[in-house]
Amino acid sequence: MEIFKQFYKELFDQQVTLDFGQNVVLSGGFAQQEGFGALAGTGEQAVRLGGQDMELYFETGGLEAFGKKAEAYPGLRWVHPVKQHAWAQRVVRLYDPDEHIVEVGESMDTVILRLLKNGRSIEETAEISQYPAAYIKALLKKHPL
Repeated sequence: MEIFKQFYKELFDQQVTLDFGQNVVLSGGFAQQEGFGALAGTGEQAVRLGGQDMELYFETGGLEAFGKKAEAYPGLRWVHPVKQHAWAQRVVRLYDPDEHIVEVGESMDTVILRLLKNGRSIEETAEISQYPAAYIKALLKKHPL
C-alpha cells in the first residue's frame, strides 16, 4: 500500500484523502483495496496482477511534461511510448507497481486546440477529432486562438 501511495503521489500528484489501512482513497476519486479476494468472496487465488484487461485513465494538458516526469521515475515499466490515435489524441501507457495499466492522454480540448493552432479548419478538426463542430466552436469561444 505504501508503494501504491508513493507512486501515485510522485507521478500523478494524487493525495491520500482517506486511509483505512487496507483501503486508501486518493484525491482523483479512486481507491486501492488490499485483500480484495476475501472482501469480494472470490478468494485470493482469483486475484492476479497484470491482467491487461482494464486501465486507469488520466488526462493532461501537458503530455510532454508528464512524459519527462515519467521517464525520470525509477523502475517505471512502459506499455508503450507516446503514440497518436486516429482522432489525434496522443497517449502513453505504463504499469503501476501492482501491474495495472495506466493511460495518460491529452484532454480532447487540448487535441482540438492543437489541431486548430496547426491550421486545421473547424470542419477538419471535427472530422479528425470526432467531436461535433458546435462543440469546437463553443471551445473556441472559451479559448480563442
